[in-house]
Amino acid sequence: MLLGYPEHSLASQESEYQVDWVIEGPGVENGRWVAPRDSIFRAKLVPSQLFEAVEDVTSTDGKPLIPAKMQLVRMASSKPMICTLVAGADDTLSFKNRVCLLDSNADGSFESYFLKGLGRADFTTDRMWFAMNSRIPKNQSRTGVVDVREIDKSLLSTKPEILLNYDEVRDSTRKILLSARVEGFGPFISSCDAHFEKNSDTKLSTKCGFPGATVIPVDRNGESIKFRILPNETATRLRFSASFGIVDRKITGFYFF
Repeated sequence: MLLGYPEHSLASQESEYQVDWVIEGPGVENGRWVAPRDSIFRAKLVPSQLFEAVEDVTSTDGKPLIPAKMQLVRMASSKPMICTLVAGADDTLSFKNRVCLLDSNADGSFESYFLKGLGRADFTTDRMWFAMNSRIPKNQSRTGVVDVREIDKSLLSTKPEILLNYDEVRDSTRKILLSARVEGFGPFISSCDAHFEKNSDTKLSTKCGFPGATVIPVDRNGESIKFRILPNETATRLRFSASFGIVDRKITGFYFF
């Protein structure tokens, strides 16, 4: 029985799902000098909820699915669903698959499961293991009794990293160009007005809103900029967009809300 599971997030299509990631915002920094193409800050992604198997999870016909104490992450989907993210014990199906548990009738209990490729380079050609965008298969198998408990999401064993870079200042448009990447995937390009006076390096007054933090340029020396970093008060979610082919899917970008 899964207690306290909040209203699930809807994916863009009823059958689609992906990890419901939240950005762990950076700490406050009053000033950091950053040269072009260097990072302003790095932050980790954690699931909106993290669970742990209290006991071994098996199918109704006795297949070992998930070992006790293995972590499962909340998915953004049209139905309550949690999935393993990394390889489990070698005597379970979670060793070479991610195992997803589904509560099809939203009654608070997981009654079915399906398998998804592990999504890491050592088992597949899919290096976007952290995106996990896919579609719920029409046919699932039945689980035995599932007992999981929610744990602190910061305890996730493997956390993807989001990196915010300062790219350049374009004096002609007075814009600061920023870009973000997740585990090398990207970039997501952003810009903000740099309101510095012509022929002046030091008069900057703007706020660059960005996922996980507000970035404030406070000084300039040539192409380098001194940034102040303020973490956002509310959590920022990250989702990946994907296009689906006949046999595979391709991650096309990511977005924030």
